[in-house]
Amino acid sequence: MLGAGMSIGRVPGPGWLLEEKRASAELKLGCNSILPAIPLPPAEHLYLWANDIMTQLTARHDPNPKLTLALSLDIPSDPRWLGCISTQRNSASHRVIARFAREGMWDQIWSLNWDCLQESAFENVGIRREGPDALLPWTQEQKKEMSGISIVGEGFHASQPAKLFDDTGT
Repeated sequence: MLGAGMSIGRVPGPGWLLEEKRASAELKLGCNSILPAIPLPPAEHLYLWANDIMTQLTARHDPNPKLTLALSLDIPSDPRWLGCISTQRNSASHRVIARFAREGMWDQIWSLNWDCLQESAFENVGIRREGPDALLPWTQEQKKEMSGISIVGEGFHASQPAKLFDDTGT
């Protein structure tokens, strides 16, 4: 199972986000939550707070309250949310997963969310979204097709002929 915390610490956590951004988001939105503001709030406080704010935005007939809330928290514009994605070097754990996939050492990779860090690592070892995988740098011949690998979940990386859900049912 891919995930289960492999990217923890690479992007801000929910408690940190609430503590740092709550006051400015409420000011931007003209909304207030009854949830008390405390230092180092637990993760669930972000979701309780967001529910209060989204309820108010919905009552105002905001056409897209989730987007409005995300914008008020600077999620689309703050570079910290990119998780330090690099086309040059990924974290060791993401590189190992990608390299093992490239070498045909996995039967399946399950990811229950989109993990841009892992996707970047796959691309760095030559696993492509579409078309054939890139040649390995130490050989002139294409490595065997990874038809035995199914990558299941929200991700998209699987070499041809391996495909996601629709064709394989996995």
